[in-house]
Amino acid sequence: MLEQLFGSKTRVKLLSMFFNNPQRSFFVREITRKINEQINSVRRELANLQDLGIVVSLAKNGKLYYGLDNKYEFAREFKSIFKVADVPQKEDNEEKLAVKFKRTGVMEMVLMLGYFVGDHESQIDLFIVGKADKKKLKHLVDELQKDAGKELNFCIMPKEEYQYRNTLYDRFIMDVMSHPKITLINKIQSNLGALNE
Repeated sequence: MLEQLFGSKTRVKLLSMFFNNPQRSFFVREITRKINEQINSVRRELANLQDLGIVVSLAKNGKLYYGLDNKYEFAREFKSIFKVADVPQKEDNEEKLAVKFKRTGVMEMVLMLGYFVGDHESQIDLFIVGKADKKKLKHLVDELQKDAGKELNFCIMPKEEYQYRNTLYDRFIMDVMSHPKITLINKIQSNLGALNE
């Protein structure tokens, strides 16, 4: 429906990306990877969005970055539209990511925090409980960092250590659980349900 309304699949993907990441800027090749569209189509639609005053560009470190112009007069309305429209895609992406983590080893719990939920106060971006193949996990984290365009802070610990520290109401564990998060995997009975999901 949105493609019919806005006239282009690439344009809809770009609008969804920008309005769901209003504080971030992206360079062109990063955008093509994120929305899986051809670079010529992306460049054309970025130019259209700039002409409409929705997107602004900024040269930094030899690259041209594009981001949402938060002063755009209909920014609030567009954010509402694309926040709702992005939910099914977001849930689908989370399911796919959970599968990827399961392929790295025995995953008891995987939480996405910090960068993934726009929480700048969180110490970490990924909290993992379980046993993982180091190479496979590193490859997956590298992939996530590439998409994020930044280094991600993550913590992995064995199930036994997590359960022990959880029973002691360990400060670090409680801090992790008190922050906004996305639960990809949770096979452990813990304080998670009693705190902020």
